[in-house]
Amino acid sequence: RQPAAREEKLGAKHEDTLSSVHSLATVLLDQGQYAAAETLFRRAVAGRTEKLGATHQDTLRSPNGLALALMCQKGKPKQDEAARLFRRVLAAQEATLGVDHESTLITAGNLAMLLMKQGEHAVALPLNRRVLAGREALLGDEHPRTLVAVNNLAFTLQELRRFDEAEPLYRRSLAGREARHGPTHPSTVRAVWELAVFLFERGRYAEAAPLFRRAADGAAANPDNAHCRGILGDDPLGYAMECERRAKEAEQ
Repeated sequence: RQPAAREEKLGAKHEDTLSSVHSLATVLLDQGQYAAAETLFRRAVAGRTEKLGATHQDTLRSPNGLALALMCQKGKPKQDEAARLFRRVLAAQEATLGVDHESTLITAGNLAMLLMKQGEHAVALPLNRRVLAGREALLGDEHPRTLVAVNNLAFTLQELRRFDEAEPLYRRSLAGREARHGPTHPSTVRAVWELAVFLFERGRYAEAAPLFRRAADGAAANPDNAHCRGILGDDPLGYAMECERRAKEAEQ
């Protein structure tokens, strides 16, 4: 309703109207209403490009949001358009803000996430390395956003079957989250689960079993968290028992 009120008062192309359009699009994106968000982001992109110029920082936020809305929808055309938008925004931010600015790193991370979704892990790898190095320099080794970058790099390396490089990163992610949030925080529980799955897939059942049990207990302690509900739905106790069975067989 706010964009309509501002449009009536100020006009469709006024900066305040466009700001409201962008803000509403962001809310819709957060709510999972991706098609509706896409429509509003397109309007914000067009209006801000005309009003402020293509490289203004307010303008760049709108194509970035549009790319996120497209990335969350199905279909290769939308995915391909999202990649083009992320690359365009990234190039503009590198030129205007610098390669190590937090906004630039966010866009680089978003592009890497899209590439990972498309199975382009080798292309995503240098972007994820860059994001991690940048966040370590800007925010420190244990900042939550740094730990997200650690986890993204670990997953990329795992998908490239570079397991010896991935494992210490998964362990770093878990240790950092536990130190910052405690052992039962949803972020920590998710890191426990991811390490357990990694070890299970490597056939290291004796190491994975207690982690699956820990993930089960932690997820049960956070029933309102979507990630924890998802972990419970994957049956971590069942995995734990299967790991224990396989580990016992290996000893015989």
